[in-house]
Amino acid sequence: MAAADGFAIVATTVVLFPMIYFAIATLTFFLAKMSDPTATWLLRGLFNTYFRVVTVFGFVGVAAFAIVGKPGATLGFALFVAMGLVAGRFFIQRMDAEIAARDAGNPQAARSIRRLHVGGVVWASWWHRENYIWAMITGMKVAQKRRAKRSSAADRQQPG
Repeated sequence: MAAADGFAIVATTVVLFPMIYFAIATLTFFLAKMSDPTATWLLRGLFNTYFRVVTVFGFVGVAAFAIVGKPGATLGFALFVAMGLVAGRFFIQRMDAEIAARDAGNPQAARSIRRLHVGGVVWASWWHRENYIWAMITGMKVAQKRRAKRSSAADRQQPG
């Protein structure tokens, strides 16, 4: 059973990598002009890849927790996968429509692409329970603060 628990932990950790990458990479697009076709196609590719990777590794997480026999975690990962599928389809379809509108000459399309970008970052911030703006200012994410608290508490509990 220990190997199955290890597999579930690895599956959870692997799902975190695309989330962390997305959190870092998407912020750089605030510096890009959405009227630039290269920047918008890169942004679209980033969203598309993110949702695909999270969905695939989410399925791995569902399988891992199902094998371990943890129905709560299995359901949680299944909901995670469902949200990734729905949100991914929504964002990519909207992004494609706005890119096509921009290429057709619609001057408002660049603003709509920016709103999609901001909406995606806000969604990811909510989904990951992170305050990205505060993290950009302080350089510290909530997960880092939690780890620091746990390690300092563990240090206090260990006999000197």
